[in-house]
Amino acid sequence: MTAVNGPVSALPKAIKISGNYPNPFNPSTIIEFSLSAPGSVTLDIFSTSNQKVRTLVSGALSVGAHSIVWDGKDGNGAPVSSGVFISRLKMGNAAVYHKMLMIK
Repeated sequence: MTAVNGPVSALPKAIKISGNYPNPFNPSTIIEFSLSAPGSVTLDIFSTSNQKVRTLVSGALSVGAHSIVWDGKDGNGAPVSSGVFISRLKMGNAAVYHKMLMIK
């Protein structure tokens, strides 16, 4: 792809959570995110009371778009109750957040 002033990069500018779908969801949702550089990342799910519910990703990923399914379960495999949950994508000192709604 070429723009008037030169090539256009298809790489994301920073870490980003594009969203999740469906939202609201029951029983599972797909979380989409992107990375501007390869590196070690974590994607955690938190309750609105700031308690960690589950870690979905912990490790090295490549540049670009990624997606992961959250099955609506906590770290012990138990289904979570209805409510608002926060996904947090963290890479180095950068972190981004996204709200999700579980409806049963």
